[in-house]
Amino acid sequence: MANEIELAQGGNNFSANGGNAVTHFFDTSTMDGKMALYNAMQTPDKVDDHLNEELDVTNVLAQAVEVMNNETGEMRQSTRVVVVAEQGNYAATSPTLAHAFGNLFTVFGTPNTWAEPLKLKIVERKSRNGYKFFDIQPVMSKRK
Repeated sequence: MANEIELAQGGNNFSANGGNAVTHFFDTSTMDGKMALYNAMQTPDKVDDHLNEELDVTNVLAQAVEVMNNETGEMRQSTRVVVVAEQGNYAATSPTLAHAFGNLFTVFGTPNTWAEPLKLKIVERKSRNGYKFFDIQPVMSKRK
């Protein structure tokens, strides 16, 4: 796949650095793949509005973005994560969510290797210092 990252060599490095960098697992050798990537990059739906919902995740992308610090007014680099699921696409500017997906990819492989969507929940947690961040939880499928 074009733009596929190599997680095994550098450990958990699911991110996008600089400019308009995007890391993804879409097959952009086809027009359908290019359209799916573009549509995911334009995602307006927020992860915040879908916390604790079971999502059938089919792809994930990380996009380098600049965000303004509300206290200082300074611009800084961050990572916008888009979760592509059968239920819809959901975005959050969250380096910790990108890190969580990097850990997930180490165990479950990357989306382009999954035989079927991976059922996940995006949850909100609090650090020891009281800061909120996003994390992911795999959901065990019910066996028959």
